[in-house]
Amino acid sequence: MKFLMFIFLLLHIFLITSYGQISTFPYTQNFEDFDNSTGSEIEFIPNWTGNEVRSSSRIFRSNRLSVSGDYALAVQPISTFNGDVRIWLNLEGIENPMCAFYATSTNNGSGDRPVLLWISTSIDGGSTFIHSWQIGDDSTFPNVASIQFSRFQYRLPLEAAGQQNVVLKFDILYGAGSGTAALLLIDDVSVYEASQELLIDAVQILSANQLLVEFNQHIENESAEAPEHYDVNPGIGSPLSAERKADNPSVTILTFSQPFDPGDYVLKVTGVRALEGGLVAANAFFAFSYAREARHPQYNEVIITEIMANPFPGLGLPEVEYIELLNRSGHSIALDGCKISDGTKTGLFPAVTLLPDEYVVVCAAKDEKLFSVEIKTVGLKSWPVLNNEGDKINLLNNLDEIIFSVDYDKSWYNHDFKSGGGYALEMIDVDRFCGDRLNWAASDDPLGGTPGRPNSVQGSNPDLVGPELISAIALDPTIIKLLFNEKLALERVGEFKVSFDKGLVATAIRRDSFQLDVIIVELSEPLLRDEVYTVEASHVLDCAGNDVVSSAISIKIALPERAVKDDVIINELLFNPRQGGVKFVEVYNNSEKYINLNNWHLGNIVEDTMTNKRAITHQDFVLPPRHFLALTTDPEKLKAAYPLGKEGRFFKIAAFPTFNQSAGTMGIANAENALIDATAYDEGFHALLLKTVKGVSLERVSFDSDSMDPDNWHSASTMGDHATPGVMNSQAIPENGLSQYVNLEPKIFVPGETGTLNGFTRIKFSFPEPGYMGNVMIFNLRGIRIKNIAQNILFGTQGELQWNGTDDKGKLVSMGYYLVFIEVYSVKGKVFTIKDKVAVGKKY
Repeated sequence: MKFLMFIFLLLHIFLITSYGQISTFPYTQNFEDFDNSTGSEIEFIPNWTGNEVRSSSRIFRSNRLSVSGDYALAVQPISTFNGDVRIWLNLEGIENPMCAFYATSTNNGSGDRPVLLWISTSIDGGSTFIHSWQIGDDSTFPNVASIQFSRFQYRLPLEAAGQQNVVLKFDILYGAGSGTAALLLIDDVSVYEASQELLIDAVQILSANQLLVEFNQHIENESAEAPEHYDVNPGIGSPLSAERKADNPSVTILTFSQPFDPGDYVLKVTGVRALEGGLVAANAFFAFSYAREARHPQYNEVIITEIMANPFPGLGLPEVEYIELLNRSGHSIALDGCKISDGTKTGLFPAVTLLPDEYVVVCAAKDEKLFSVEIKTVGLKSWPVLNNEGDKINLLNNLDEIIFSVDYDKSWYNHDFKSGGGYALEMIDVDRFCGDRLNWAASDDPLGGTPGRPNSVQGSNPDLVGPELISAIALDPTIIKLLFNEKLALERVGEFKVSFDKGLVATAIRRDSFQLDVIIVELSEPLLRDEVYTVEASHVLDCAGNDVVSSAISIKIALPERAVKDDVIINELLFNPRQGGVKFVEVYNNSEKYINLNNWHLGNIVEDTMTNKRAITHQDFVLPPRHFLALTTDPEKLKAAYPLGKEGRFFKIAAFPTFNQSAGTMGIANAENALIDATAYDEGFHALLLKTVKGVSLERVSFDSDSMDPDNWHSASTMGDHATPGVMNSQAIPENGLSQYVNLEPKIFVPGETGTLNGFTRIKFSFPEPGYMGNVMIFNLRGIRIKNIAQNILFGTQGELQWNGTDDKGKLVSMGYYLVFIEVYSVKGKVFTIKDKVAVGKKY
């Protein structure tokens, strides 16, 4: 027996010393380096061991999902195998050891069996383990396709502090269910010394005599529920009761015998112990204020700081839509009578008070109880559904005045994966509350959002640029609507300055009832028909107090006129975008009128009738004479794809009518449903030489030619980046025609003849300036190129080329008509094409 005990001790000493130990902290392992060895009870990474390591099963390195780098540790339990992964540690000098890691599961086979994860600690080199703790529960790591790692923390037990032979063990178990178990993935494992100071993170007033106290660590139940460990001054004292939250061991609810009076208070905590490590809060203080009297909110006093529009799949939060409000007024705010609206449905707030700097989560009434009690939540009986792709949310006070508005869009996530669901949009800088797209981002929190607490993406993001005046619209002869590119400081609208030329005087300037980027100007006398005026804005401030941009303070305005057929024409179409790109339809005001596009539509044309109509806008928007406007569902993607386009002339629409990638029809109708223009498009209209038509728009050649004429459409030039949204088409014919540049002479010839008959045709060119280059080709009537006369030649200012009726092989072509195709471009960006017919005859 003594001999056997001796052998056991030797084996135990061997196990302790045969593996290395981690002794430098903080330590992080991301599994990018992995020993290629396989086997049982082996060291697969320095200081890491596994009970069965293989190349692609049991315990192995996987590139299927990861947090950082390309790899994660993967463990696949089966009915006859549970994973045992150990980290060997020397914690000498570490008084408060902590382990943090990321973990997720992913699907394996077709079963519904989860994988279970437990963690425990040994202080005797792995002989015995204490403090065994399950990570999450039996449903935390299901056998489904994974989309997100979650971060977990494990505080090593007090007994491990300072010990030299510590082993941290992960047990990966085969869960209950049918079929195969899920695959567990672990990444970015850290071991470090945690803060030893137990502090108060937050105090929330739940009612006039009740506080919620949140600590920075889990707290031990007995000391947390001792009322004498808490004291509120002045004049309140210790609570009647203290209750630690069962579902959140960091939180205690304090109930006092008397209500708070309005004023400032300090909470003092002594004697509360941390759950792990026995740390005691000695004289922890937290100051807070209570204000009983509340008033209704004014402009920008309560703001929307978080939007969960697409909660599926859930990552840990309730799978419900919600928005988060923040009271930034410095006063207590009464929300009773206030409303949230998306323009189609309105939700009415019940009686609820929002304290200064306090958050509240707003959701449907049926979902209110799904949030933790420590999160202040209010449910609305009528809930406006938040569209996944984007929506406009208006927050109105009891007088139906808009106090905050946000017109969010799916592109604001700036993250393809997170925009697919499960993540909230969060405001970055709450002091830049009027900033739209540039001040919002997808949540970085592992739960997918931060309802009721500061945002995970919070940071300084100041607005340093003033607003730009982008549109002026005459609502009637004496009322002008000025639209800016961002929200304004409408509480200071009385300071704004607007002036006009031609003797017009602004008699009043006021805010619009429903648009925060608009001001309304009343005139001393009416605008005259057919008269163009200039309006100039000065000292118009955005929410950050920036004055209007000096280069964008004036704009032309005239009374809008009714459009008739061909006043607005379809000028360019991109119906087959590149991978990840976006379609667009460009329209052009081919008149001298100022035309309001409010309630205009795009649609498909069937027997001269518009079907499948989609609104361009339901707001006033004036298209000036001879202006282009590119209509698209995603201006950001359009700008990225075609940087030569003019972003200021991009206009976002909600959706297109049917817009097939090969052929179709497109029309535009005014507010009275009168068809203004229509065209048919077909990928067959594209240039024959293109290798691909993806990302290449069809451009109108002439403003005045028929929209339905296929010859009036051509592929956008390479020099024009294959599309020209918002600017002149690369294939547009100059207003003074092409004859001054290139001519064919004669139009009929007989190859090889001399004397009175012409044996070739001359392609004569004369350009107004040097620098023109181009290509000259001959096509037959079936669209087949038969002769490449010149390619990428420098034309010079004058000269000529000839075609003698032969093809590229030197053979004479058959009698008939042929197309001379000339593409001309210059280094200054002038691009156009010329197509003309020539007849090849035969002498009899």
